[in-house]
Amino acid sequence: MQVLWQDFPLWALWAPALLWQLYFVFRYWWPVVWRRDAWKEAPGAAASKPLSLVIAARNEADNLRRNLPVWMAQTHPDFEVVVVNDSSWDETALVLKEFAEVYPRLRIVSVEEQDKYPTGKKFALTLGIKAASHPHLVFTDADCRPASETWLSGIQGTYRSSTELVLGHVQLENTRGLLGLFQQTDALFTSVQCYGHALTGQAFMGRGGNLSYLRNLFFYHKGFSAHLKHLSGDDGLFVNQAATPSNVRVCLQPSNWTYTQAPDGWGAWWSQKRRHLSSAAYLRPRHRLRLGVYGVTLWMLLAWPAVALHLPWVFSLPVAFYFLNRWLVLGLLAARFKQAGLLPFLPVLDLLNLLLRTFWTLTAPKPSRVRW
Repeated sequence: MQVLWQDFPLWALWAPALLWQLYFVFRYWWPVVWRRDAWKEAPGAAASKPLSLVIAARNEADNLRRNLPVWMAQTHPDFEVVVVNDSSWDETALVLKEFAEVYPRLRIVSVEEQDKYPTGKKFALTLGIKAASHPHLVFTDADCRPASETWLSGIQGTYRSSTELVLGHVQLENTRGLLGLFQQTDALFTSVQCYGHALTGQAFMGRGGNLSYLRNLFFYHKGFSAHLKHLSGDDGLFVNQAATPSNVRVCLQPSNWTYTQAPDGWGAWWSQKRRHLSSAAYLRPRHRLRLGVYGVTLWMLLAWPAVALHLPWVFSLPVAFYFLNRWLVLGLLAARFKQAGLLPFLPVLDLLNLLLRTFWTLTAPKPSRVRW
């Protein structure tokens, strides 16, 4: 006996899930592939405004020795580097003092730890922003290095008259083995979510290793006060708070990337991801709802083979079409983000990444006191 669509009442539940997932991929993911304005080289004529590069450092002596000369070698005509030494007990202070004698552009801000008033990265960055001389701020982390000497100019060149925020790309390096595949897959998924929403006027996160915004925007939103007690969020939560449909641009040109070391070991990576995903509780309600519906409906589609086990194969064609589109866009972006090693294993890695992210989200730590 032939089975008709209307004879299967559960399809009324799965059809909206499928439509939402298809909408999500075509609305938020495909633009990262085809939006040329995000990938092309920024015009040099717009790259003459002065910049302040702000970096918070806590026990980063080795990274500062390695990366400060690279930051100072930028060819941008007018910039300063503001490094906040946040209560370091290693040789960070000594390293900064030595470099200050060599580089006139370097400005040092020091923070002393107080047991009664514990500080953290957000407090350190706030002091760095207050000490900055220029209205255009660029942020990176002590363990990040720029891809080229034109990085600052490229970020500055992305600004337009209405731009207040620029999201840059942070590339993982030195990923190896099975852990490296998991790290790259997760980074790819984070990138497509971040940039796809930003390119469609719905930015909800950013990456602190390559981020820029106007100094006035920071003070207009009272800095990090809305989420000051949460460990993470100096980047993503501020973008979520300050972004509008028209004030964000994305810079994905490879010469404007920054590179960072992947966490060394499963434990370090696991802790980092759970801490980052704990910020989701502070996102705007509409973003939490959109991401929540995305997760639930994706799990519904993954469960479809069990539901449709005794149904004609034609019922599964729309679901197969969705996953082919999903893996196609992820594959294209893996190649663009120089992660072609993921391609042979992409469907399996995508599923495993979903499992991990679901577990991390459900077990994310509660908001903690302000610490690094």
